[in-house]
Amino acid sequence: MWLNQVGQMKAAIDFNLNPKISALESRLTQLCDQSGWIATLRSESTDWSNCATNIGTALENVDPSTLRADQAWKGGAGDGYRGKITAHRLAMNDAKRAVEGMRNGCTRVASAGEAFFAAVAMHVDTPSISVTTGSSACYLLPPLSLFQTELPKMYTDCDAAVTTSMGYLEQAVHDGFSRVRSKGEGGTGLPDDRVSVSGDLDPWPAA
Repeated sequence: MWLNQVGQMKAAIDFNLNPKISALESRLTQLCDQSGWIATLRSESTDWSNCATNIGTALENVDPSTLRADQAWKGGAGDGYRGKITAHRLAMNDAKRAVEGMRNGCTRVASAGEAFFAAVAMHVDTPSISVTTGSSACYLLPPLSLFQTELPKMYTDCDAAVTTSMGYLEQAVHDGFSRVRSKGEGGTGLPDDRVSVSGDLDPWPAA
């Protein structure tokens, strides 16, 4: 009887439990191997921030108060020149807004990635299950159901929780590089009506 129960437990471990452990281990290993994108996004965020600073500096230079020819030129040429300054400033402002959107997106998605891996760590940090109890530890075997249903279910639930967290991360990526489209832009203003940060870019005006 005892040997028969041991055989059943071994079969349950081999066919019920181990495949789930192996599948989850492979998934977690792949996720961890790919986690370097978080540091990359942090670095990209710094680069986009520097770009936004440079555009801000250019905006200070492309200004009527610093371009004396804007006031010195008269007639049609002067009017045309002043019009170009205005158009270029608007284009630069749009570019700065788009660049800031990329910077913010990189930061938000990197933070979402860190939260994702923290959630994964929490999901897999399941309490260890003791297969023995008290002074009877040497004589009592754990229930067969532990290996047939309870432990396999624990790994199934863990895998499902990781999938749910992955969905949150994917949504964060989608939202990170977009913004809500306002009613003034023809949108609804609702959270699911979004436009990419590239939507802030219009064709660059002619020189």
